[in-house]
Amino acid sequence: LFELTQANRALSAQLAELGERGERAQREIADQRALAEKLLRLQYEQGGQDRLRLILEGKDLATLTRHLAYFGYVQRARAETLESLRRSAEEVAALEAQAREKREAIAENQAAQARETQRLEKERAARAAAHKRLAGQVEKGRREIGRLKRDEERLTRLVQEIARALEAEKAREAQRAREAQK
Repeated sequence: LFELTQANRALSAQLAELGERGERAQREIADQRALAEKLLRLQYEQGGQDRLRLILEGKDLATLTRHLAYFGYVQRARAETLESLRRSAEEVAALEAQAREKREAIAENQAAQARETQRLEKERAARAAAHKRLAGQVEKGRREIGRLKRDEERLTRLVQEIARALEAEKAREAQRAREAQK
């Protein structure tokens, strides 16, 4: 039972750690989502230009190159943000799965504790019943011993009385025989 309690504490600590990690991952996802929203809003505000449109506008080459570089940075940042969001979502899913497993392990541990407690309770009740039964038998044996001792004392007195009566009878017969011889 002690080992089950220790295991339950360890599982609870692990579950708490998983919960904290999950919360951190959720905060990271929220941050990444906010960044993605900001990038999309920025792209929308700048007109959402794509590369082909920039080339067809016919601006000078330096401006075109600069816009294409900015566009590339924004696209890479968006891709990195989306990839980070995907990884964070996977991490949260993994943490939730681990937390679910830990909760199931804790539930199984608690069930095992309940079964062990019930088993120990049954054993205690069986020992108590056996003790009570043996105590009753011992008491019955003591009463029987007391009764047998009283019977022995009565029989001893009876035998002594019979022996005295026989001696008295012998003495009387011997007296009669002596008187008859005289």
